[in-house]
This record gives sequence, C-alpha cells and structure tokens, in this order.
Amino acid sequence: MTITPNSSGAGGGSSKITLRGQSSILGNNQPLIVLDGIPMSNGMSGQSQEILMAASRDGGDLLSTINPDDIANISILKGPNAAALYGSAANNGVIIITTKSGREGKVKIDFSSNITLETPLVYPEQQKTFAPEIVGGEVRYNAWGNKISDITDDQLAMFPYLTKNPRNNVTDFFKTGQTYNNSISLNGGTEYSSTYFSYGNTTQKGLMDKNKFVRHNLLFKQSYNLFNDKLKLDLSLNYVTQKTINRPVIGKAKGSLPGLYLTPSAVDLRYFDKNRTYIADKDDPLVYNPALDPNVENDIVNPNLEGVAVQNFPWVNNPYINNPYFMLDAINDEALRDRIMASFTAKYQILKSLSAQARVSLDKTHDENTVLELATIRVAKNQTLGATYWGSRASHREIYSDYLLTYTEKFKEKISFNATVGTSFKRIKDHSIYMTKTNDNTYVSPNIPYPIPGALGSNKEGYKGTLLTGQDLTPTTNWETAVFATAQVGFWDKGYIDVSFRNDWSKAFQQFATHGKYKSFPYYSVGGNLLLKELLPFNMPKLDAMKLRASYSVVGNSIPAEFYAAQFANPLTGTIGARNPTFDNPKPETTRAFEVGLDATLFNNKLNLDVTIYQSTMENQFMRITTATGQTKPINSGKIRNRGIEFTTNYNVISTKDFRWSTGLNLSYNDNKIMDTYTAPDGTTDDCIMSASGVEIQTKFIKGGSYGDLYGKDFVYGDDGKIKIQDGKPVLTSEYSRYLGNTNAKFNFGWNNTFSYKDFSLYFLVDGKIGGKVISLTQAEMDFAGLSERSAEARLTNNGMVTLPDGQQITARNYYETVGGAHLDCIYKGTNVRLREISLGYTFYDLLGPSKHLTLSLIARNIGFLYKDSPVDPDISATAANAFGGVDSFTLPTTRSFGFNIKLTY
Repeated sequence: MTITPNSSGAGGGSSKITLRGQSSILGNNQPLIVLDGIPMSNGMSGQSQEILMAASRDGGDLLSTINPDDIANISILKGPNAAALYGSAANNGVIIITTKSGREGKVKIDFSSNITLETPLVYPEQQKTFAPEIVGGEVRYNAWGNKISDITDDQLAMFPYLTKNPRNNVTDFFKTGQTYNNSISLNGGTEYSSTYFSYGNTTQKGLMDKNKFVRHNLLFKQSYNLFNDKLKLDLSLNYVTQKTINRPVIGKAKGSLPGLYLTPSAVDLRYFDKNRTYIADKDDPLVYNPALDPNVENDIVNPNLEGVAVQNFPWVNNPYINNPYFMLDAINDEALRDRIMASFTAKYQILKSLSAQARVSLDKTHDENTVLELATIRVAKNQTLGATYWGSRASHREIYSDYLLTYTEKFKEKISFNATVGTSFKRIKDHSIYMTKTNDNTYVSPNIPYPIPGALGSNKEGYKGTLLTGQDLTPTTNWETAVFATAQVGFWDKGYIDVSFRNDWSKAFQQFATHGKYKSFPYYSVGGNLLLKELLPFNMPKLDAMKLRASYSVVGNSIPAEFYAAQFANPLTGTIGARNPTFDNPKPETTRAFEVGLDATLFNNKLNLDVTIYQSTMENQFMRITTATGQTKPINSGKIRNRGIEFTTNYNVISTKDFRWSTGLNLSYNDNKIMDTYTAPDGTTDDCIMSASGVEIQTKFIKGGSYGDLYGKDFVYGDDGKIKIQDGKPVLTSEYSRYLGNTNAKFNFGWNNTFSYKDFSLYFLVDGKIGGKVISLTQAEMDFAGLSERSAEARLTNNGMVTLPDGQQITARNYYETVGGAHLDCIYKGTNVRLREISLGYTFYDLLGPSKHLTLSLIARNIGFLYKDSPVDPDISATAANAFGGVDSFTLPTTRSFGFNIKLTY
C-alpha cells in the first residue's frame, strides 16, 4: 500500500492511497473504503492538477472524518478479487474498517487524551550569500545581485527591510502546530443486548497563523440478540461536524508561500509583518488610472483604492507575489462539514444452515464554504485587484441497501459448503451551488445576500434577486444495482475452491443505452487454496502451517463523473449548456487479475511468512480524443499492466516472562507498463497527455511507457551538434520531448520493531522507497530567481560559469533563468529512508482495580531521514489527482511531530 499525504495544514488534506500501482488514466485509482460492512464514498474535494497553480484549497476526503479511537480493526483486500461483494468500486482493492461495538459485561469506560506539537521537517533552503539586485532606487525581486556582505549602509538606510545578516524567513513565518485529541467511550451489555457510545474531539492550530480546525465525533451502536439468538439486530449512528478556518492556499496563486519562499534572505520579512499595509494615494502604482497613460499596464491598478489601506510589498507588481503576512489577513475562509452515517442490519437464522440478512444505510454530507478576499491581492496579469466574495453549498446523500441469503453445510465431516446470494441497491444524490462577486469599487466586499435555507432543494426561488455576478447549480443523481453470488467448497479441511459472480447495472452506463435497453456487465472470480502441511507425505516438525493460494478475477471500473452526458437547464435562466459528443457504447474499464501466494508459519508460531506474486491488466481505458471538429470525445481504449511481488514476515525474536521482542518486515515491488493507448482508424496513435497551467512539465501515457512518466522541454541542437545559444541563453524546444523520469517508486519497504520489558513498551518504524522521481516547482522558481543553494554555488565556482551537456559554458544566471523558467532541472531522485515513528509507553496495570489500567506514552512521528537525495520531502504532494503525485508546488512543509498520550481504562 502506498500513501501519498497532502500537506494542507490544520484540518488535513486528501491522501492518495493506492494498492499495487495505478492503472486508470482518468478513472478512479483509490481503493474502496468499507465501514462496518457498508461501502462508503471517499470523495476528495479540491483535487485536480490545476491545484498546482490555482488559488486552491484541498477540502480533504471523507475517510479523515472517522474518529481513529473508534476503530477496532483495519484489514486490506488487495486487488480486484473482492469486487463480487462490493462491485466495481472495489476494482482497486478494499480497505475494511471495523469500529468498536458493545460487549457483554459491566459498563467499561475508555478515556484517551493526547497533545502533539508539529514543526517543519523539510522546507526550501535558500542561499545566504547573494543579495537582490539593487538598481537605482529599486530592489529587484531576485538574488542575482552582489554578495550580502557588500550591502552598503546607504542602501540599508534607503531600504529598511534589507539586512546584512541573512534571515531564515521560513522559520520566522511558521508557528509550532498544535493538535489536541480527546475521546471517551462507554460500552457494556448483557447476552441479549449491548451498547457502545463514544465522543471524540479534535482541535488543531496549523503552522500558519489563523489556520484552525475543530471536529466533533459522536458514535452510537446498539445490538440485540432475540429469540434464542435467532434474530440479531444492529443499529449504528455516526455524526461528525467540523469547522476549518483559513485552510492554507496551496499552489502558486493567492497564497502566502510564493512570497515567503521567493523573497531573498537579505530581506527581513519581519519588517513587512509589522508594516503589512499603508494608505495609498493617487500616484500609487496600485491606484494609478491607466486611461491617463496608455503605456501603463492596466492589470495592476484600481483607481478606487485611493485613500484606503493596501498591501505593503515593493514587489506586488510581480505576478503571484504577495506579502506573506498581509495574506494572513487578506483571505478569510471558513469551511463547515456535517456528516451523518446511519445503518441498520437484521440477520435471522432461518434454519441451522440457512440465514438471511437485510441491511440499509444512509450517508449524508453537507458542506458550506465561504471565502472573503480583500483588495490588492496580486494574482496574475489581467486580473482585478478588487475584493472578492465566494461561497458554496454542497450536499451528498447516499442510500445503500443489500439483502443476503447464506447457506452453510458440512457433509460427513469431509465436504464443506458455504454459499451466499444477494442483491444490492445504491442511490446517490448531489446538489451544489456556488456564487461569486468581485467588486472593484470597494476594499472589502459588500454584504451579499446568501441563498435562503432550503434553496438547495426544490425551492429555487432562493436564487432569485441576489446581487451575485456568478451563480451555478449542479444537481446530479446516480444509481447502481447488482445481483451477486459467492460459494466456497472445502475438501477434508485441506483444500478449498472459491467462486463468485456479480452482475452490475448503473446510471453511469444506462444513460448511454439505446432504445431503452438495459446495459449490464458481469464480473467473476475463481480461486483456491491448499493446506500443504496436511498434504505432505512426510512430517516437518518445524512447520506449523503452510498454505498455497491462487485466484483469477475479472472486474470493471465505472465511468468518471466528468464523462456523464446528461445535460441540465440552469434553473435561473432556463438555458441548456453546450454538450460535447456523447460516449458511444461505453464499456467499463476492465481489469483481469491473477495472483498466487504462499503463507507459512514455523517454529511454534514464532515466524510468519507471506509471499504474493500478482499481475493485473486494465483494458478499455477511459480516454479523451479530439475529433475532426475540434471537440473532445470520450472513448474506451488502451491497456495498462501492473505486475509485482509482495513479501511480509513477522518474527518473535525473544519471548520471556519479562522481555519480548518482535520484528516485522514488508517489501513490495511493482512494475507498471502501458501496453496500448489509442489507435485511430487511419493507423495513427493518440497518446494521452496531462498538463497543468503554468507548469512546463507534462505527464504522458505512451505505449511502452509507464504510468507517471514525465516529459519536459529539451535543448535545441544545431547541425553541428551544439546547443543553440541566443542572447547568452540556451534555446529550448517548444514541444515536451525530453523524458525526465517517473514519479512512482518500484520498491517500497517498512521495518518495525516492538520491545517490551515488564510494563514498558518501545516501538519504532523505519520505511522508505527506492526509485521514482519527485518534482519541485518551488525549487525551479528559486533557481530562476537565484535563490537556490546550487545557483549560489555555481557563481562561486568556475568563474560563475555553468557547463552545458555539449561542453559550452554560459553564466550561471543565464543557465538557471533558462532551466528554472522551463522547470527543466527540478526533477530529483525520490529514493529515501526515514524514521517514521517511535513510541515509548508505560502501563500501570490494575491501577484502580482489576482490569483498570493507565497507559502513558511519548510518541514521535516523521522524525527525520536516514537517507534523502532531494531538497524536498519525496512524499510531498500538492494534489492527490491522478498522475500528479510527488509534486511540490509551493506547498506547506511536511512536519515532524512530538506528542504525549494518556489512556485510561476503567
């Protein structure tokens, strides 16, 4: 399992989880989350490749709303073999989460409380040798000037923010993050009923000032055993409410981080903390009316700002650059989320061997977001400097039900048989509305009417009469229905055969059906395992158990939401939106997977081994092509293969009365290959290319390549084989033809150790990956501005000259302004080894009575690297979108954390 976290400050962001590699170009690559038997949506908000440049916030995923103290067990089903029960959503595997339940006995109280402090682990390191260029009365926004030590006293007097003592502005800016978790639970019951109730609270303060997060979790579970245990009823209610204040803006636009990371160390940003604004006059460049002078660009001015407090930063005329301290005040954003998850299960034992189960669940989420942006925030050219108000509401409702009939029998202690048949239904309904208002005439947006309560539903009158310049309503519905069956036959408890079949219907495909015909898609799997020890003709006393297993499955992946063809009218105007060509006879992305594995236990259960070899191939890829008329058309085409090996072992090294030591190791290798893309009728190929605005790097899906291949611009070579030089700088190609590497590591590993001595316990985890690349667009911008350490080193050696691949030499400035602007030299090795976690605990057993324990522990996470070959954290990512993992684009630093935890069982 590979987890790519998203550094998004207090409130967290979406994590990208993949099992056994990625295979879908435009579809879903994340495993299905199953909570207490119910498949749940884990959608990520704010996730796309455009988050690299745009003023975006990662709204987080729904998995993060689960209270970790409520979790009893997590198990992982890798590959598509679990899809018979859970449908196409399980094509990428399943993460099964089981929460705690009430148990028979006296009421038991569990209390847990911890505090965690977070500090930056890895952040962009600036050179501290060279100062900005100072030309006349202007300090340029770069570090291509003289040495910092050469700054004169006159310059210090003229520009009070300059310093001859280089500052670490990054550490000055970030605060110590704080996280407080508290939870309490009660459980107990009798043989006829049991109850579990818990409350959890999380409070966070982020690295950035004014970034806060609060979440409350309530969970209630009730179970009944009736009629001599023939009828079992389970009820679960889970409520989550959370508020995020000022979630950091990530990417290049509208955030504090570009101005923080790109301000030279000879500039003391603390000056602009104390002097965040000033009163603008009519001659101010932010106020000057361009109509009076046609030679002045009209993208940086607003004549209505005269006489008001505006942003104080000498370099605000540079696109995307803002005073990082001013931005803490200038953007005020609030995100609210309420989520209710409820389920009811009834299971009845009809006969000794026959049982029936019915289950229904509701998952409802409501999100509200408001953002107020003050005037004079610099974004890009041709964008206003006026104030902006933006608001949105979104609701998601998912109703799921399934009905199962299970038969279990054993014939003469020789043949066992277990079968389940069932059907499932899912109904999904989403509503969303957003509104925006930009006002050039005021510093702060006016009081704009917000839609009345209920306007999100059938009462559309709430949208009329608002003063908004932009509004949109996006209602969507979806449904899925399936029938399925599974069966297992056992022979003398030594061998087992498993088969499953499932047939799916869904709106995603039905909307494209012709003449009202229903489109259904069958999936199936077959597998088996043998208990080899019982079948061996000789005795192996050191072998406790050995099992050989194998399986083959065929399963599909549903259509991405953006391919839905349904058109809908705007409820305000009645107009119908434009429509691209429809998806002709779509098919699900189909994965054919095979795996074989061996499990063994040896030496009186001291050693456990698990080895799996697998291969999966996804065909009928969802892709887009450009038609002869220039429109975008979705198609099924292409094939991507993943194959690899997984190895896990656990060994109890020492086990005595007072001292125990166990160790575990897991290794995985995955090889990905694009077997085919799209071939047009005329024989030409059409490769899939992903890019992000403002980023001079593309991800290409080319036959023979791999998922995550990166391409950039190359040098232009003349007929003499030399790189062409123009105005002292190397010339680059306009096309992206140079292969730069792949973002995915082939090898991943983890090594854990647990020690216990009497009542003390010690645990540590080391993990890492070998291979892959990480992209740092931040470092590229620092190269361009002369801020990076390597740009300084180049000026201090070889007379300030850089040698090109063909042997020619150019100045360090010409080189780094070329490769930095083109993001050519910002690809680094992703190989790393880190100390992921250490915990030390002590338990006071029976402190307050029998089975009433107190545990105190110290915990440190993401402590540091044992090996790293990149200037950024290789696990960092600005987005969890497909093909853009491992990208740093003005993201928050990853953090190390140190905490104290107390647990009381009473």
